[in-house]
Amino acid sequence: MNYNSVDDVINSEGFVPLEKSTSKEDGLEAIRQIRNTILIESDIKLLPDYPLTEEKKNEWKIYRNKLRDITKDLDTSNFMLFLTNDGLSVYKDNFSWPEQPSP
Repeated sequence: MNYNSVDDVINSEGFVPLEKSTSKEDGLEAIRQIRNTILIESDIKLLPDYPLTEEKKNEWKIYRNKLRDITKDLDTSNFMLFLTNDGLSVYKDNFSWPEQPSP
């Protein structure tokens, strides 16, 4: 989910700020942890017997490559970590996750 400001994140239902700002290393590690979870959960999409067309599998490959490259050239200042009902979330101005392909 994308937000327009830090206040939007703080005021979102279910968000509890863990820290208002965190170090570069903490922010990158949070992004990597979330990214790795998404990659693990989407591994099944690329199994040979998973019922997707080749076109859809290619969309998932592209998406997963974008996830792997997410920390390249990322401005690493002013991360905010949040605990949500779904686990750890991270907020950074001008940062967004790649759009997941449709099923």
